[in-house]
Amino acid sequence: HVRSRRQRQMCIRDRATSHHLRRFIRELDTDHLKRFLRFCTGSDILTEKCIEISFVNVTGLARRPIAHTCSSLLELPKQYENYLKFRGEFMAVLNANIWVMDII
Repeated sequence: HVRSRRQRQMCIRDRATSHHLRRFIRELDTDHLKRFLRFCTGSDILTEKCIEISFVNVTGLARRPIAHTCSSLLELPKQYENYLKFRGEFMAVLNANIWVMDII
C-alpha cells in the first residue's frame, strides 16, 4: 500500500507522479518488485503497513527518487514530463545495485 503524505492536497504534478508510481509498481516483475521494496524499506519483503510518499521539487541532475528506509518514506520529484521518463529514471536506480545508505 502506497500512501501520499498530503493525499487530499495534491497538486496536478503530484497526482501525475502518483499515477506514474502506481503504474510503475503494477508493471514490475517479481525481481524488480523486491528491489523496489528493498530500495524503499531496506528489506525485500514488506515490513511496514505502507510506504509514505513525499513529492519534492528537484530538477536537473539532482532529480531522482530518494528513499528513507528507517521511516519507509519515498521522496519523488514532481517534474516528470511523462511516464516513460519516470519509469526510465526509477529503473536506472533499481538496476544500479549501488545504493548509498547514510546513517546519522
